Amino acid sequence: MKRAIAGPVLAVLLAALPLGAQTNDLFDDTPAVPLNHPEAVLVGGEVGRETSVVLASLPLRSMAAKEAVRGDDGRLVFLGAYRYDGYSLADILDRVTVEKKNSGEYSRIIDVYVEVANEAGEKAVFSWGEIYYPADRHRIILATAVSRLVPSLTKDLWPLPSESKLVAGSDLLSIRNISRPSRITIRSLDMGMSGIADGKGEASSKTKLRLCLNGVLIGELSRLPEKSAAYEYPAVFYGRGKGFLGIETFRGVALREVLSGKYPAADRAMREGLVAVIASDGYRAAFSLAEIADRNDFREILLMAKENNSGKSGGFALFPAGDFFSDRAVKGIRTIDLRVPLHD
Repeated sequence: MKRAIAGPVLAVLLAALPLGAQTNDLFDDTPAVPLNHPEAVLVGGEVGRETSVVLASLPLRSMAAKEAVRGDDGRLVFLGAYRYDGYSLADILDRVTVEKKNSGEYSRIIDVYVEVANEAGEKAVFSWGEIYYPADRHRIILATAVSRLVPSLTKDLWPLPSESKLVAGSDLLSIRNISRPSRITIRSLDMGMSGIADGKGEASSKTKLRLCLNGVLIGELSRLPEKSAAYEYPAVFYGRGKGFLGIETFRGVALREVLSGKYPAADRAMREGLVAVIASDGYRAAFSLAEIADRNDFREILLMAKENNSGKSGGFALFPAGDFFSDRAVKGIRTIDLRVPLHD
């Protein structure tokens, strides 16, 4: 299939290609099939005004995805490889103004997250950071058309959906790919849900990192787990506000390994789970559990141990390797709170 290209560019391309020839685009070799979809998506929550965003008013995005899920026996099941066309979550959310409930105490946008839901009651959670901060943008879309990526030798024809769907292109498993999403709710971290917001009243050292599950302390770290694989990422550090912050090499362990086994091994926990990373000075950032533990881009979110001038522990810091901006690289971490549903 050749996509529509406007004006003189199309004429030049057609003149250069033999009649009926395929292009070199490996993601554009079968016709796109329209999906039944709503005309608009309602965006509410912590916004200036609840808004019905008409999808056709947004730019059309395209993205390839390999989809797999966990079967009833726990084994992974491959569903197919597709190109999806649709509207990115970032473009949809651009049509509203965020008005955080907690803006009086914390003005930064990085503790915001969104819930995307459908009429069947399914819900998928995304952090504001994974929508607007990644180096690879527009990887979360509401798909309104789909085409198969057919293997040239086996000619496998993967089954096609009939309804629009949310597609999280950076997820390893397609747990957050819910069908026919129709509502988006914007929220900010509720720091009043537990007594962990500022770390006050703790008998343990402030260099220890508290691990909590829904606000309840489940463990503490004084050092990085020795059995976890070490990662090293050289990076140009660039902040949304202060710009260039230097070229550094970040060393640590994957946060997903640190958190492994500390939350329910269920699809709902991964689909709806949220992780609050909170520093001792109140600086904080939200992450979806999926962007930490279900990535397919090999850009780990690192937990790093810092040392002071005497070589002793100076606390913990985070480096989100997939982010373009450095704002979610929280330093002096006091608490990591997993906020996940405990039952399916």
